Amino acid sequence: MKRFLYFANFVILCFFFSCSSKKEPAKISPVLDKHLVLTTELAYDPSVAFQADLIFIRFNGDTALLSSQLASWKNSGYSPGVIFSTEHQPMDTARIAYFKQMIKHFIDEKIANIVLEFPHSPASAQYSPAFISYWQKKTGSRWSNPADSVDVWYRAAKLKQEIFTHSLQQLTEFGKTYSAARGRTVHFFIATKGSIANAQNNIVAPGEDALKLFNADGIIAQSGFLSSGNFMYQGKNRNRPFAETYFSDSWFANSTDQNSTPVFLPVEIENPFSLIAAMMQPSVEHFSWQNISNPVAAGSAPGKSGANPKNNADVFSFVLESLQDFPAKDTKWLENPWPKTGVVFSDTYMYQRGSPWTCEMESFYQLAMPFLQHGVPVQIVPLERLQDDDYLDRFDVLFMSYEGYKPAGPEVHPHLRHWVSRKGGLLFFYLGISNQFDEVNEWWADLYDRPHEHLFEMLKTGLYPFAGLHKVGRGIVYTEHSSPREMAKKPNSGEIIRNIYVGILRSYAGKDAAVALQKNHLVLQRGPYYAIYVSDEGEHPVAKKMTGNFIDLFAANLPLITEKEIRPGQTGLLLNTDFFPRDTSAVVLSSGVISNIETDSLGIRFDSFLNIAAPATTFLHLPGRPQTISCKDGNRGEILYRQIWFDAQKLLQLTYSCAGQPVRIEIK
Repeated sequence: MKRFLYFANFVILCFFFSCSSKKEPAKISPVLDKHLVLTTELAYDPSVAFQADLIFIRFNGDTALLSSQLASWKNSGYSPGVIFSTEHQPMDTARIAYFKQMIKHFIDEKIANIVLEFPHSPASAQYSPAFISYWQKKTGSRWSNPADSVDVWYRAAKLKQEIFTHSLQQLTEFGKTYSAARGRTVHFFIATKGSIANAQNNIVAPGEDALKLFNADGIIAQSGFLSSGNFMYQGKNRNRPFAETYFSDSWFANSTDQNSTPVFLPVEIENPFSLIAAMMQPSVEHFSWQNISNPVAAGSAPGKSGANPKNNADVFSFVLESLQDFPAKDTKWLENPWPKTGVVFSDTYMYQRGSPWTCEMESFYQLAMPFLQHGVPVQIVPLERLQDDDYLDRFDVLFMSYEGYKPAGPEVHPHLRHWVSRKGGLLFFYLGISNQFDEVNEWWADLYDRPHEHLFEMLKTGLYPFAGLHKVGRGIVYTEHSSPREMAKKPNSGEIIRNIYVGILRSYAGKDAAVALQKNHLVLQRGPYYAIYVSDEGEHPVAKKMTGNFIDLFAANLPLITEKEIRPGQTGLLLNTDFFPRDTSAVVLSSGVISNIETDSLGIRFDSFLNIAAPATTFLHLPGRPQTISCKDGNRGEILYRQIWFDAQKLLQLTYSCAGQPVRIEIK
């Protein structure tokens, strides 16, 4: 009977898999041309008005204050939107009604861009009588204290996420219906910290499925890791901010189709890690200045990068805006002989975290960290997307373990089997330690002891295959019985995973000796920019030396250099001045907002604007030394400037004063 039930289940899944190949017309987001957004809780202030295509003012419940803040931005030439929290307890209908009234109010006030922040709840939060009643009705089970029952804990977290998702869907649908009835075009965005940060912080919130469900015009990814968020790797329990940020950004980048629903990755003004991690997602060209809550004066103390924070914002804005001019064909990883490799993560990690039963983030980080340590540009793959049409085709290698999460349903398994057997995929699967969450009353409970058994039965390797290689059609499955969580406690555990990976690539996947390259850095070229990260993991990490003609964007005064050494644990951002053809005139970099560029045989003309009274610096590539330079302010006429000509690089550094008015610059 058990075999018959499985066969019936298998037939249904195969039918589902075959039907899923039907393709819907791709939606194109109406905000694709908006590349940089700013969220703040302040009224207009020149020191926080960084270059941005969209401005969102945080609403904290005071409509009078919000109206004043919005007016201050509108009077300064901006069209601000609103971002507000939809925080509520599950089944709190009164709170949902309040949110609808606020959305109605915003639309009536002719606000064209509205951001709804995901609701969330601590995993260990108390449950209301309304939730308990709904849970009993929906599950048909008697309620008990989740801390005493692993089954109740898991399924209550799952239901909490479903309720949050449904309530947020209600709000977006209400807003779209109401705005359409009023004949107004309103763009709705959603904001979330993402599933990795929420799981690490023991939070239950809507996950990857919700990103697609709401049909949002854009997703504002938020910085979400706790400063005390240490995790164990290779026997060392410490904070790893770049790794956390890179993995979270990668999860966001792989969670949506960037044309249909662009993700705005978070950038923090005094945190160069956040800029580099965001730039290292090649498919993303939309970014968000995060939570600017304090004025940043032009003369304030240097930030972590060594440069002035306000100057950081102006220069980084130029960099982030210019990335749209350098599409995927102009993006490449340097020293990257490896196939496209991903580590799978699931929303259901949130169902197990914060419980009395062991569920550590090391079950995920142990599989991802070896690649970051050894300079492999690993991608984080949302499990929930594996069943999307052709999604798996973008990866050659996947690492998985159901130790820290469980698949929400069996639907992904036929797609994995197809990817391995028909597409020649290489799947590394770590069975890990059986835990109490294997025993919850979920889809696998009637037929299997653990959810991976269904996958391996489909792969025909046996439910508990021996550790090692298994040929499956055109592909390979490597199984390992070790627990990633337990491996994380051991020194050199990352080396073990890396060596197995390299060995299989060379022996069975036809890769040459280049995959054995020992390095501890990532370097991504995006157009003229080099984003660099050097890992400090392992016993003997080494610095990365870059040689060429560069502008160092993380150094004070933006010096021209021919050599740069980035030490372990550090990041770097360099602009390659040799990227531009020698006979062209172009603005290479500027701390001012550049517009109205005109070039011809006589030279180049453009406007530069800073909304504060401060010096601006602009670098230009020119065919030869300029003969004449004119800098004019509409109020002041000709203004003073300072020029430095670098003949070897054909580069002009121009410094001039701005006073809140555009400066027209002409160079011949």
